[in-house]
Amino acid sequence: MAALPYCIHHSAGECGSCPLFEVPYAQQLSARYDAAAATLAGVINREAWLAPVTSPVIGIRNRAKMAVTGTITEPHLGLTTGVDLCDCQVYLADLRRALPAIKQFITMAQLQPYDLTPSNEKITPAKARNRGELKYVILTAAPSSELMLTFVLRSTADLARIKSRLPWLLSTLPDLKVVSVNIHPEHKATLIGDREIMLTDQTALPMDLGIVRLQLGPVSFFQTNTGIAEQLYRAAAAWVNELANIKSIWDLYCGVGGFALSLAAPSRDITGIELSPEAIANAQAASQNHPSISFIDEDATEFVLRHKTATPDLVIVNPPRRGIGNTLANWLNNSNVPYVLYSSCNTFTLASDLTVLNNYQVIKAQLFDMFPNTAHSEVLTLLKRTS
Repeated sequence: MAALPYCIHHSAGECGSCPLFEVPYAQQLSARYDAAAATLAGVINREAWLAPVTSPVIGIRNRAKMAVTGTITEPHLGLTTGVDLCDCQVYLADLRRALPAIKQFITMAQLQPYDLTPSNEKITPAKARNRGELKYVILTAAPSSELMLTFVLRSTADLARIKSRLPWLLSTLPDLKVVSVNIHPEHKATLIGDREIMLTDQTALPMDLGIVRLQLGPVSFFQTNTGIAEQLYRAAAAWVNELANIKSIWDLYCGVGGFALSLAAPSRDITGIELSPEAIANAQAASQNHPSISFIDEDATEFVLRHKTATPDLVIVNPPRRGIGNTLANWLNNSNVPYVLYSSCNTFTLASDLTVLNNYQVIKAQLFDMFPNTAHSEVLTLLKRTS
């Protein structure tokens, strides 16, 4: 595979999202694999590694998180620096096609951009109150081409105008199925606030990955690369199905239930744990045809400590970048759980956690190239208890 086509934003130094943009893909992938293997050399033997799973380099990102800058009549969607990225080739084509209509909607609804473009002076909370209302738009595309859109606002001041003009947007973008407003009053780096207001009857976007059909809400996490996510779930299912007597599974940090639902079988009792009410509601909605799967809104570490004498046949962990931490890793290491399936987006915290899990041996490891043109890697490992 070759590097991405020419990008004016990368060439002009306006966007650093693809730092390896000009590096040929084969060279990128080799470097990511070598870096992951080196970081994990003390805890994963070379013979455990399978060949990396490759990705296209354009048209892969399923979610566009766009800062809104510029003016009502000429809004920019992209970086907080004011760079418009509506033409970004890394986004799925369905996203790129929809973004111009969203810009037109911003003008029609008279939505003043909050505009986080850096200035020469510090923006105090008092000065921030004089800014516009619209902070971000977040647009997500499913494999079906259906779309989900969230407007992140400072307050509800513009809510009525959004509602009144929404029929135009829905008719202009017939694939737009889920629309919400997120209220984020604080002037801080976080993308969204705690209050979500649904504007459509449909509240979740179906994500059909072939092996599994998920439901994704406006603020729920999902892997950014749909094609690689599907291959990740397929690999997990294949690895687990090769094991004997896997009848009880805990899926910790389960999100919207991707791993749990991929491993669903009438003979398996699966419990998913996630500290997010929306993600759990999405997972429960997707699991209606799987009575042997249950989902619980709880912290993963607190859950295992509350059930510390239980011994499932398999524990799945898919934590955020910080990893599972010493408490959970020590519980697993001292448990009698035969197998652990660990999916990680940070090889450094994975190495730290696997060091604690010294009663296990990694019998399979594979890099899934979720983030082409960057140095990041997604690594799936299967651990077997040895003592």
